[in-house]
Amino acid sequence: MVLADGLKAEHRFGARARYPADSALAKRLAANPLVSIHPVVRVHPETGERALFVNPGFTSHLLDVSPSQSDQLLDLFFEQVTKPAYTTRFRWHNGDIAFWDNRATAHLAPQDLDHLDVARVLYRTTITGDVPVGPDGFRSQSVEGAFFGVAEPEALKQYNAQKPAREIGPPTSLRSCPPVGGARGRPGDPGSAVA
Repeated sequence: MVLADGLKAEHRFGARARYPADSALAKRLAANPLVSIHPVVRVHPETGERALFVNPGFTSHLLDVSPSQSDQLLDLFFEQVTKPAYTTRFRWHNGDIAFWDNRATAHLAPQDLDHLDVARVLYRTTITGDVPVGPDGFRSQSVEGAFFGVAEPEALKQYNAQKPAREIGPPTSLRSCPPVGGARGRPGDPGSAVA
């Protein structure tokens, strides 16, 4: 058995980030905390391959180990999934679209854009899918917060109501995005974050 196979972790938005308690984001997270328990290794439902299912932005701690062991193991796993050999950096052009398989990839926003005078705008669509399952058959469990559904979020409704209507046409260009490391692969393959 591989070290990570039987481990479980708590995931929550902004898990390891520290926001000022009076910030709008901290208040929003406190009003609707989204907390789940996931297997640390997820079996891809289509390929059967295993991948680390941790992310520095969402994974708060491992269950059934000491806080010190949790921190040490998560640091090791985060280092693994963020190695340059397992990442793809997409050079955006007007009208581009990119998507990846969240079942086997971790999205980490670039941290080296502060010198640019541009706003980073992201319209995110998440496809409702299967429940993550570990190699031992453990299925992810929701602990706290509302499930994601198909209804338009209230915040998006309010945002759309405030902006003027505009006609939406086809994008000016579509470029294909290279596969993101870890979506398919075997242990040791370049571009693979498979456990």
